[in-house]
Amino acid sequence: MMEISGVTAMDMIQFNIFTSHAEVAHGVFTRKGGVSLSPFNSLNVGISTGDNETHVRENRCRIARDLGFEHALYLHQVHGNGVLVLDREQQIKTLTSHGMDTRKQCSVSHDPLPCPDTPCLKNGMPFSQGAIPVADGVVTNIPGVLLVIQVADCQAVLLFDPVKKVVANLHSGWRGSVANIIGRGVDVMVTDFCCDPGDIRAAVAPSLGPCCAEFVHYKDELPQGFLQYRRGDHHFDFWAISRGQLMEKGIKSDHIEVSGLCTQCHPDRFFSYRHEHTTGRFAVAVGLC
Repeated sequence: MMEISGVTAMDMIQFNIFTSHAEVAHGVFTRKGGVSLSPFNSLNVGISTGDNETHVRENRCRIARDLGFEHALYLHQVHGNGVLVLDREQQIKTLTSHGMDTRKQCSVSHDPLPCPDTPCLKNGMPFSQGAIPVADGVVTNIPGVLLVIQVADCQAVLLFDPVKKVVANLHSGWRGSVANIIGRGVDVMVTDFCCDPGDIRAAVAPSLGPCCAEFVHYKDELPQGFLQYRRGDHHFDFWAISRGQLMEKGIKSDHIEVSGLCTQCHPDRFFSYRHEHTTGRFAVAVGLC
């Protein structure tokens, strides 16, 4: 069961399956605690939503600072199954070239918004689309790099191997589920980092629940194998789908934690595209300390 952190001014939720491991930091940040205005109020981290970019930059700064990280990696998510690999052979300066360095660019400010000439404005912002990785997942064994997925009904799936000290963050909407980005992410951890699936812990963040995941045209959109997860005429349990995909790759059932919080049912806490359409994106983050 997820817990609301009592040590942050922001409404951050954490997974029990990770909190006992001091070497990993993580958090699901709700829509509260940021500076964005309606309909993006208030901790929106999505740059393609129509929100004020200065607000998004400040929100991203706050999240990095809240978890104590100097570097934060945001992806250009495309609803695919591409997974980026960052290993120890790559230097942090590679990350800064993609606008992800928050150490130099995001000094803590007591002002509600950064001034236009402060370096903080470049935090995590893809000023050119070619300067930020196009992928829907990322795996790393580099400490000090915060991996962030931005969602508003889609799943963010966190993976952590406490033995090999490897973390991953995966964006899995329904298209990602069909493409099995979860299986792809586990495969990368196994092949590139020699992880044992039996050691991996997994967590599924708040997302569209079976109560609201309605697919009227499911025969055209979803594979035959998903029919076992149909609930009623047109609803599907994507939480169960993700659990199944994890277990198919060897993740133990008791190493999987599903939040059980539906974003569409809780629009006061989470951005929900299905509920609001024009809305922000909340951050789900993980990194090695």
